[in-house]
Amino acid sequence: MEIKTRYMLGIRTGIGIGIAVTLLLLSAVPAVNATVVSIEPDSQTVLAGEDFSVDVYVDTVAELTVAGAVLHFEQAAVQATAITEGITSGYPHFYTFEEIDNTTGLVTFTYGLSPGSSVSGSGPLATINFTADELTEGTYNLDLTDVELFDEVGPILLDAVHNGTVTVLRPAPVPVPQFGPIGMIALIGALVVVLAIRVSATSRKRRRK
Repeated sequence: MEIKTRYMLGIRTGIGIGIAVTLLLLSAVPAVNATVVSIEPDSQTVLAGEDFSVDVYVDTVAELTVAGAVLHFEQAAVQATAITEGITSGYPHFYTFEEIDNTTGLVTFTYGLSPGSSVSGSGPLATINFTADELTEGTYNLDLTDVELFDEVGPILLDAVHNGTVTVLRPAPVPVPQFGPIGMIALIGALVVVLAIRVSATSRKRRRK
């Protein structure tokens, strides 16, 4: 009975040591960096008729060779005006595609670097400029689809894709001055004085002629 007890204790001790070693080895493995693509800023407020911009931003990418995405927006509320390439600019390209469609509300871009070129780190894949419609007001979505990143081996797995919003506000109306009886009398008096000065000046010019 004593031998059996010692045997069972030995098994439990061995299992415990095995689990501890496994946990130690797992903790020694470096964590895989998560690649996230998002709209930056994720929300902003602008005035109707005002220009603004958003970044299609990648956080933590390694050896990026091809980047592409489609940004959807509400074409009745905002209009896209320009696309500016981000972190892949300055490198040799074998392919570049940029398109703005203000009829359907789409901005599409793809940048492909030439073989042997790649970029790592974080930054905007592209910056999109917009103008808010002068008659619009409300909060509108800026949604990303078809986000595709590649390295020299193949597709880069994305941990997440985050969309954004823009809120458009109408400018506050200019307040109209309100005059009471005394104020109205003073205003009329001032207008009479201005009119008298102009009449006097016109009469003098005629006399000189």
